[in-house]
Amino acid sequence: MHCVLLFTIPRALNLLQSTGIMVTESLTDNYNIYKTRSSDVFPILNEGSKIHRLKTWVDNYDGYITVYCSDVLNTKQIKKNLANYYDPVKKFPEIESTQNQFLETECLKTIQSSQQYISEKNPITISSLVGQSYCGEAQIASLAYQNKLKVIGDYRHFAPPKSSAKYSITADRPLEIKNILLGENFILETSDERGVSAIGWYNGFLHVFEKSIASDKWWLNTKIGNEQNNGYQIVSSLIGNSQFLELGKNWAILPYGRKQRYQIEGSFDRLGNELKNTFRNFFKPLSDNEVCSLLPIPAIGFFGSPPKIER
Repeated sequence: MHCVLLFTIPRALNLLQSTGIMVTESLTDNYNIYKTRSSDVFPILNEGSKIHRLKTWVDNYDGYITVYCSDVLNTKQIKKNLANYYDPVKKFPEIESTQNQFLETECLKTIQSSQQYISEKNPITISSLVGQSYCGEAQIASLAYQNKLKVIGDYRHFAPPKSSAKYSITADRPLEIKNILLGENFILETSDERGVSAIGWYNGFLHVFEKSIASDKWWLNTKIGNEQNNGYQIVSSLIGNSQFLELGKNWAILPYGRKQRYQIEGSFDRLGNELKNTFRNFFKPLSDNEVCSLLPIPAIGFFGSPPKIER
């Protein structure tokens, strides 16, 4: 039997007025994001599809996480079938690029024209660019993300770790995190004794940001580049780290084996009890329209410091 997991992402697609759906073949890195077409968050498949949705996890919380399995189809075939009921999310990079295109172009021109004056004692810094040109923090972060700009310095960790860009600047200070997130807000934020974890749209992709409880400095717990392989960290943040460990334990024994359907359903029922408190804290049953109207979570703090400073 092969299975895939589906998670809803509250607030994820407010911009497009839809609920976000995250689909992962298993608790691996790879994932896909979709948006719903109606208030029916999870589709009801007919018997001819050879795919069945397992018994719900927890009463009143089955609108947020579910699993589809098949005795005949493999995981890729299950995902392909489910994708017919959703619209793929591929437009966030284009949306952000369209919004920032003019400013980004002019910002890059400013940096290009300043390169001849660069020296070790006189670098082009974030402080010298922001507020004195077309370069805002959002434009600098976007250019770096697109590999059009190399960032060096102590606060460079908002940018890809490796860059082949021709032009460079020095990150002499961190960025305000609200300035680099789509909508200036987080989608979801959770916390425990170890710190705070939040999910946000950063340059067109979902990323997980973390910080310690008492700090205002965020760092990335996901990778820039090959973003489709960030699924494991996103799911962990989405459902809470401690509950994610329980999910991992149960999931490890489920797919790809010769287990009977009732055995798999029983395992998910046990896991449902572990997740119950998490869903009570985070969610209440909502319609699709209500999910879109949830209050945003303000992104407060700074971004760019290396993780080791906080840990």
